[in-house]
Amino acid sequence: MFTRFSKPKPASGRANYLAVRSAISKLRADGYLSSVPVDPEKIAEDLGIEVVFANFDDSVADDISGFIDFEVTNDNDSKFKAQIVVNSETSVRRQLFTIAHELGHFLMHRDWAESENYVVLPRSNNYFESSKPAEEIEADAFAADLLVPLSELEKVYKHYDLVELADLFMVSEEVISYRIKALKRYLSAY
Repeated sequence: MFTRFSKPKPASGRANYLAVRSAISKLRADGYLSSVPVDPEKIAEDLGIEVVFANFDDSVADDISGFIDFEVTNDNDSKFKAQIVVNSETSVRRQLFTIAHELGHFLMHRDWAESENYVVLPRSNNYFESSKPAEEIEADAFAADLLVPLSELEKVYKHYDLVELADLFMVSEEVISYRIKALKRYLSAY
C-alpha cells in the first residue's frame, strides 16, 4: 500500500483553477453542495471510490494525511474504481479535508494519479508555491471549495466568528480564513 512516498519536487506547471471550478460545478449540478457541512465521503462513495481509514506506519503517520490508490486489490468483483486511504490518527476535520483533496485528484488528475509519476507527498503547511506540484495546489483548492462553497459561506460569514464558521463547515480555521479571503475577492469583483 505505501510504495511511493516522496518529498515535493518543483512544480510541474501553473495550477489550473478553471479545472477546479469545472469539477466543483459538476458536483454542484449534482446537488452535492446545497447544504453544509458537505460530506466528501458520501460523494466519493457515490462516485465508486472506497474510503478506508487506516493506521499508518509510525515512520509516516505524522507526515501523511492520506492518498488515493487506483490499484484496488479487494477482488476482481470490487464495485470500487479507486480507494482513498485516510490516516485514522488525524483529526476528523483533517480527515474530511483529506478525502476532499483526494477526491479532487480523482476528478481532475486521474491520469497523473494512476501514472508512475504519482507519489504520496508529506503534508506541509509550509510549502513554497514553487515547490508544491500544481496538482497538489489544485487538489487543495478543490477541497477548500468543496467543503466551503462560497455561496453557502456568503450567507453566514458576517453572523459568526472564525471558530464558529470552522465548526459549521467542519474545517480548520485556516481553511475558513482562506475561503473568506476568496469570498471577499469575489464580492469586490462584482
